[in-house]
Amino acid sequence: MGAIKRTTADKHFSDCVRIAANWTCQRCEKEYPEGHRQGLHCSHYVGRGNQATRYEPLNAISLCYGCHQKMGSDPHAHTELIREIIGEEDFHILLERKNVIVRKADRPIKEIAKHYREQYKIMDDKRKAGEIGPLSFEGWL
Repeated sequence: MGAIKRTTADKHFSDCVRIAANWTCQRCEKEYPEGHRQGLHCSHYVGRGNQATRYEPLNAISLCYGCHQKMGSDPHAHTELIREIIGEEDFHILLERKNVIVRKADRPIKEIAKHYREQYKIMDDKRKAGEIGPLSFEGWL
């Protein structure tokens, strides 16, 4: 199977995940300069191929390259990490959402991208105002 095409919605969603984590790996806590995307990944627990959770904030965390590789090779550790970060209740919500059938054709990419650009702007304004620590953002749906 080939690589999943990265859309503008994916880019803006990924930016939201990273700024929400304050440009920090949520596993090893390595910090990256603000806006520095290289080396800091948006890691999906349920793979991006699942359309129901592709743009779901509960499904993604910010990981450095090394931690992303480690979690990708150790599903048990990845599950434990996501549970620790989002909490048990939200983990069960995520597992329920991954079973919802969403067709790729039903996703309005431009609307999703616009939504996450707006969410990023809100979080960026909070960071510029001095807010520290993790931020949350609204999912598209």
